[in-house]
Amino acid sequence: MGRCFLNTLDPHLPIEVVSVDFGLGLKSKTSNIREIEKALRGEAVPVPEIFTYPRRTNSFNRKVQEYASMLETHTGRLLAAYGPIALANHDCAAPWQLDITLSGQKHLVTLRRRTSRKRQPTQYHKRETQPQIKNGIVEGEEIVIFYRPCAECVDFVCSTCAGNGME
Repeated sequence: MGRCFLNTLDPHLPIEVVSVDFGLGLKSKTSNIREIEKALRGEAVPVPEIFTYPRRTNSFNRKVQEYASMLETHTGRLLAAYGPIALANHDCAAPWQLDITLSGQKHLVTLRRRTSRKRQPTQYHKRETQPQIKNGIVEGEEIVIFYRPCAECVDFVCSTCAGNGME
């Protein structure tokens, strides 16, 4: 419990856990990107294959597949992220995405700056384009990260895409 407090609720952190429209989120207490990147870390655990088996379509399996903090390794293995980083909500214009590194037996999850600034058509809405990536963070604003394009999701639409008329 002490580790959880130190990583999410300690008042000296540059982030703050806040209530948002659809649950919990994170708010920046600084505009220093390096401080936020240092504080927003986590780990990931492999998701047992029984929960991701394609022919299983029960509600629990669907929830596992919809979990926003679900990551896929380059080998196709699914991981569930946890820790402070998992509290960051999704936005298609977010300046960061999740990065996974293997350290011994642990999968560490950190933030990686998104480098693509080119506006791309989405997979399902060819006339629509992905929003321009934000350059930074503003103190007092919600911290958001990019998980996957809203056009590929059935369980949510970020505020940027909703503002652009996507439902």
